[in-house]
Amino acid sequence: MNRALPIALIVGLLVADGTDAQPASASISGSLLAQQGEQRLPLADCTVSASSAENGPLVGEFSDGDGRFVLEFPPDARVRAVAQCPGHRMVGVDGRRGPPLAYDCSMPGPCAEVEILLERLGVAEGFVVDENGRPVEGVQLLGGLRLGNRTRGGIRAISDDRGYFRFSNLSPGKYEIVPSLDEPLAPGVNWKGDSFELQIAPGDSISGLQVRMRLEAGVDFSGRIEGLPPGTKRVRITLVSADPMLRRAHSRQVELDEQGGFEIPGVPAGSYEVSVLNLDKGPRNTDVSLGTVRVGEEDDPVLSMRAPIVVKGKLQLIAPEREGVRAPRPGVPVFLMLQREDGSRSIIRAQPPDYQLAGQDLRPGRYEVRASGPGGRIERRVGGEEWQAFESIELHEGDTVELDLRLRFEIGSLSVLVKLPAGSTQAEAAHYVVGIRRDGFAVLQPTDQHGRLMLDGFPAGEYEICAWPDMDSTEANDPETWRKAGEAVRRFRHEEGVDMEIELTAAAP
Repeated sequence: MNRALPIALIVGLLVADGTDAQPASASISGSLLAQQGEQRLPLADCTVSASSAENGPLVGEFSDGDGRFVLEFPPDARVRAVAQCPGHRMVGVDGRRGPPLAYDCSMPGPCAEVEILLERLGVAEGFVVDENGRPVEGVQLLGGLRLGNRTRGGIRAISDDRGYFRFSNLSPGKYEIVPSLDEPLAPGVNWKGDSFELQIAPGDSISGLQVRMRLEAGVDFSGRIEGLPPGTKRVRITLVSADPMLRRAHSRQVELDEQGGFEIPGVPAGSYEVSVLNLDKGPRNTDVSLGTVRVGEEDDPVLSMRAPIVVKGKLQLIAPEREGVRAPRPGVPVFLMLQREDGSRSIIRAQPPDYQLAGQDLRPGRYEVRASGPGGRIERRVGGEEWQAFESIELHEGDTVELDLRLRFEIGSLSVLVKLPAGSTQAEAAHYVVGIRRDGFAVLQPTDQHGRLMLDGFPAGEYEICAWPDMDSTEANDPETWRKAGEAVRRFRHEEGVDMEIELTAAAP
């Protein structure tokens, strides 16, 4: 009777040729720990994965009961190990904060033993009440995390019938929270609350927050519209809050008198962008801007129909030559983002197959223009075969702007080598965190264990760069951090399509 040979015996027969078996894969092993006060405790059943900048995800595993893991994958030059665990965030590797470290695992066999540290995310909860302590339902609480001089939005909660709200999975930092209720409770009456700040430390569980709302009677907003076709009686007037955090909009169908006069009861005081839709004449679904008004501060303003702003033309899409650069694919609509000086945004859409340009929601003002996709560069034809960078545009009432644009993704790379700081006793460079700053905002990237960093698809622009033994995002976006780094900070310009190499001397710890 035939029996299957044991697996161990089969393996032994395959390698019993007098030579040692060589591993065909590289591997990263290590421990997954959770920071709890001064203690570091093993984290079990959390996902640990390895990925490559060139080849994407390589492998994923779960940590065992002792927090241990082993990741095996095909050899690769730049590999990162990251961990994901519900209610936690990854904060450091091998005692270093900031982004995940990179490892040169281009040869088979073990290439790194790492210790990944996570910390519990914060929770904040409380109640929304009125001035008498009664619960208020349906209040939207919108928040943003402060990073340097910018706010990163993205947290939201709504009070239930008990007034209860809860924010989960909060990263440490300072948040600005704005209470908002879009729909009025009754004509002319709505809730209003003041914005407040919330400071979250690692693993914080904050309860008992109380957000007080007060009833606010709206203002009877009246005025007059000039420039409508004679005999126009029915229009829809829309007011959109100029404060993007509030996201407040009011739209009302009204009857005009013979002089174009109107009245809208119960509009909360504040600054609004106003537009009108003619329900009697003209093309439907076309709102025309009436400019900005301050409800509650201007008495009976005269609002004039503004001549529409028209943007048209064509866009040429030049696909990236470098592999791995993400960009719009041919046949897919392209959107160019326009940001006005007041922070409001509009878009220019280019629709395939001929990529004809059409602007949407364009109002007078100066706009910065950005392309979708990392590294995309917009250029405008200025005559013949001459092209110039297209980074901003100023639009005026009644403008008809014709653009001949091209969107290019021919971008280069940046290679960084970090050298030991002056007076270091180390034998050779090791892992560092590299900060790359543009327009006052810093992004962190880790070197490998030899102090090397390679970034493909690096866009053109003016930058500052510095390397530290350890750094997190909050510190990197503090201007004082860069001032203290002194001569370790380098300034450079990266040109379009250039593969650039930079050597840095790390800042002293």
